[in-house]
Amino acid sequence: MDLWTTNEREFRAYVEEHHWDDLDPEVPLLKPSAAEVRIGALILDLVARNTAGGITLVEFKVKASKDALAQLLLYPRAFQKALMAAGCPKVPELRVVLVSPFIDRGVVELVKLIQPPHPIHIRLCVPDGDQRIKLMSPDEPGAPAQHCWEQSEVTGRPSQVGWDMDGGLLIRGERLAAV
Repeated sequence: MDLWTTNEREFRAYVEEHHWDDLDPEVPLLKPSAAEVRIGALILDLVARNTAGGITLVEFKVKASKDALAQLLLYPRAFQKALMAAGCPKVPELRVVLVSPFIDRGVVELVKLIQPPHPIHIRLCVPDGDQRIKLMSPDEPGAPAQHCWEQSEVTGRPSQVGWDMDGGLLIRGERLAAV
């Protein structure tokens, strides 16, 4: 699989077929699953029961999307509300997994910092030999930098934010009014 050129549906189908058991190594997913589940304006990429009796929501991204964090937080909330509206007497434990070949290090750090109400796990897809991939945590040693990087990194890249020696905030080289 060429991680640089695949689209999201091909990517999801490939991962489901070849790496189902690796999607959530802590709490494996059961088959069958449901793809592209609509809740209002949201579309959940994959919904599956898991071996702990709960439900795992899986979001697939083929690019390092800034929307990913919002989806990881909104989707379990929407799913929980949908179950309650459908008359579910007790909502099963929800887990969320993001699967992507590319991830912003900021998303990884924020998931740890915010302590969301539902466990969120990130699975990074990286090349593993001839046209094969493997799933790993972005925190594992050996996670390739070209797949897990900081989009806000300014070293060697332009930044429109600065600070002058008088303690003034500069935006595009212009001082912002002090308060």
